[in-house]
Amino acid sequence: IHAARLPAAGGGGEAAPPRRDFQSEIRTAYAESSRQNLRAALDATNRALQINPNSELAWEMAAALHMDLQETDAAIAAARKAINSAPNNFRPCQELTRILWAAGRRDEVVPVWRSFIQRNPQDPKGYANLASVVVCQKPGRLENQ
Repeated sequence: IHAARLPAAGGGGEAAPPRRDFQSEIRTAYAESSRQNLRAALDATNRALQINPNSELAWEMAAALHMDLQETDAAIAAARKAINSAPNNFRPCQELTRILWAAGRRDEVVPVWRSFIQRNPQDPKGYANLASVVVCQKPGRLENQ
């Protein structure tokens, strides 16, 4: 008898789903995303987050996938969770900046970088990103490009 056909422990009569690990779910998410199966990729990412709810990588992936699925509020929430998971890493702040900028919520971007600088005053990437955002927000700057 094949193991998958054995009844699950507890006598429910159904086979238990195979146990997945975090890396397997992340690999599945990447594979599904590369095939443009964005909902399946997000499902795999969510399973990875159930295994490791503090994974910056998985939260960033969820943010990008939500954005690709045009679920802006969910994308912003996931990007903020990525920041909370790795407050000293600038990458989640860049992802949140990208999402907010694309959503037309540009007034919310400067506080992202000010907060990063507060947490990481010695990291020049925070200052560089803040300066870039401020320059791009100047009236007429983007209209002339």
